[in-house]
Amino acid sequence: MTLTIGTLTLDGPTALAPMAGYTDAGFRVLCREQGCGLVVSEMVSAEGLLRGGWATARLMRIIDDERPVGVQLYGHDPERVAEAAAACEAEAAPDLIDLNMGCPVKKVVRRGAGVALMRDTSRAVRMTAGVRAAVSCPVTVKIRSGWSADEQNALPFAEAIQDAGADAITVHARTRAQIHSGEADWGLIGQLRERLRIPVLGNGGVRTAEDAVDMLETTGVPGLMVGRAAIGNPWLFREIRAAVDGGIAAPPHGRRAAGRDRSPPRRADPGERGAGARGGRGPGLRPLPRSPGQVHRGTPSLGRLPAAAQRPRLAGRRDGSPGVGPG
Repeated sequence: MTLTIGTLTLDGPTALAPMAGYTDAGFRVLCREQGCGLVVSEMVSAEGLLRGGWATARLMRIIDDERPVGVQLYGHDPERVAEAAAACEAEAAPDLIDLNMGCPVKKVVRRGAGVALMRDTSRAVRMTAGVRAAVSCPVTVKIRSGWSADEQNALPFAEAIQDAGADAITVHARTRAQIHSGEADWGLIGQLRERLRIPVLGNGGVRTAEDAVDMLETTGVPGLMVGRAAIGNPWLFREIRAAVDGGIAAPPHGRRAAGRDRSPPRRADPGERGAGARGGRGPGLRPLPRSPGQVHRGTPSLGRLPAAAQRPRLAGRRDGSPGVGPG
């Protein structure tokens, strides 16, 4: 089962959602190795990119093994976001650029970015059209169902974004007020799929391979995006692919899994390198995100590791200069 977004064809219907602190290059490679069709970076600030911040540049560094990969940008100024998109394409050469119009975090929303853009359709349309004109790669947009139960405008908003030039839309079928709580409205996802000409990816409520098949069949969407359920469980993408392609999901990982490859996900060799900024050669993969306890959740032997080995490493060096953190 393939999924086409603009000029980009994916080898599967799944995508890894951008998640701050988790979806760094190392984790994205793991998910691709397990069958994820598309991976997306952590959120990248358009303003931070244009100001040349080191941390921002690190977030959009791409490793060859993870392609196809998208970079997600967020911001509130349409012109600045379009300028950042052009810079991102020139610096990192992502396979697509995703615009965040669904983040519910207060510090993002109060600046007029993220899901706040769903309350300002004209600004969101200008941003989408500006980015579409600024880059040659596909442009996608991630939205929510709306601001609250009384303010759900995903249908007209998505139509406006489509007309502005978006190549695909991902909808997290919860409101800003819900954040990640409550049931995701898969009915809305199906309505969007029926109303739009461009591909719609469903997001929200997928925790297992069976959930993924249920979403695809219930809503009719050609693809779906998985977020929190993949944290500590990149194998989920392999299970989804098996369920979609063959109708039988691979057994869930864990202590009682029978016949499963329980080998932990690999870390990149220190000498492994990928494309860096401006087409140069960048450093190898950074440490896996957060802690071994999250990435290796369900691995039978983890409980025998010393407690210190299961905690995240602190960033920083003895001289006080910044170190390499856990992502």
